[in-house]
Amino acid sequence: MDLIHKFLNVVLPILTITLLVLLWPIVLLFRFFNYFLRFAFPEKLAGKVALITGASSGIGEDINFWGSVYTTQFAIPHLLNSKGKITVISSSAGWFATPRLGIYGASKAALISFFETMRVEVGS
Repeated sequence: MDLIHKFLNVVLPILTITLLVLLWPIVLLFRFFNYFLRFAFPEKLAGKVALITGASSGIGEDINFWGSVYTTQFAIPHLLNSKGKITVISSSAGWFATPRLGIYGASKAALISFFETMRVEVGS
């Protein structure tokens, strides 16, 4: 076991520094071009409405679901007129059962199901 630790203490720092030196300039170059393209060709946001919803504060499980539902129902006419989008922020607890988080998972599953139904009813 000590041999493995000594090997990793020698190899990993060298490998990390080498990859950092080789890959960091590529990342910086990509960020520069991405910034330049966004600066040169900005997205036209005039007349667009976006609704971002998702309550994950844990204040109450009713708020997790009903807060997003009421806000979305109020905003749908405006979103349809402006061809806006709805972005839903939920949790993986809506798909995967988690011990001792049954109520939270149920509210997230309800949220996912509601917005999937809205996507079908209103259109994507």
